[in-house]
Amino acid sequence: MGSCFAAYSAQGDFGHGCSDVILKFAGYVPGVSSVTGPLRVLIGLVELVVGLIMGLIEHDLLDTSMNGIPQIFRGAVESVPVLGNICVIAFDIFSSCNK
Repeated sequence: MGSCFAAYSAQGDFGHGCSDVILKFAGYVPGVSSVTGPLRVLIGLVELVVGLIMGLIEHDLLDTSMNGIPQIFRGAVESVPVLGNICVIAFDIFSSCNK
C-alpha cells in the first residue's frame, strides 16, 4: 500500500502539479477540508466555465468543458467532515493502485 500511495502522490490528482498534491493532502485533514473542499469546488467551477468558453472557441466543447467536474465532485465530498475525508482517502488509494 505504501508504494501505491507514494506513486500517486508523485503524480498529482488531475495533473495540476505540486499545488494540487498539497491541496489533496490538506483535504485529508477533517478541519482543513472544510476550507479545501469549497476551494476545490470553486476551482472546478472556474475550470468548467473556462473549458466551456475554450470549447466554444476551439469547437471541442465536450472534451474541454469536462475538466472541472471531477474537481467539483471531489470538493463536495471533501467538504463533509470525517466521512468525506475517509471517502477521498479510500478513492485516492484505490485509484492509485489501479493505474
